[in-house]
Amino acid sequence: MDSTEARVLPSLPGITKENDANQVFMRLVSVATQKHTVTGTLAVHQLMKTGQVKEKIITIRPGDNLQAKTNRPEYEPFTVEEISIADQCVRFANGSELKMGEARGADKEAIFREQVRYTVEEHCRKQAKLRPLGIKVLSLFFIAHSFSQQADGLESLFRGNPQIVQGTGGNIAKRLAALLA
Repeated sequence: MDSTEARVLPSLPGITKENDANQVFMRLVSVATQKHTVTGTLAVHQLMKTGQVKEKIITIRPGDNLQAKTNRPEYEPFTVEEISIADQCVRFANGSELKMGEARGADKEAIFREQVRYTVEEHCRKQAKLRPLGIKVLSLFFIAHSFSQQADGLESLFRGNPQIVQGTGGNIAKRLAALLA
């Protein structure tokens, strides 16, 4: 049973069960020609020696099998058949194709971003309803990862929205709430 089935977390629009960490995740980062060889870089979920699955950037060449590169059996059907510089894509022997910038599978950052957006939206909705009754609304985030260790901090989660990323800390939540209002 997952968290949405247990009703611990709501079902988020655009975030489906098929987009979980047990599914194959791939994002084509780049394709290039290096010393007469065409290569590409993919973001994938790689099994680390510690047993954790982490997003890593790997270099691929025609003939590479992603199971060997990721140490995960879920990637076994994905053998690189062709890397096209002209089309900016990678084609796999199983018929799948991944275009530049396209992502498939669980994108943890997108899921987290949607969870934050949903929580702030719900917070504002409840606050508007309960404030006239003198009830204060409190929404908490329990974040296991320290964003202060990232080069660009929490703002990296909202990179696509310049109205949010100007500033840091609590200002992000205020600007996000203003955008949702």
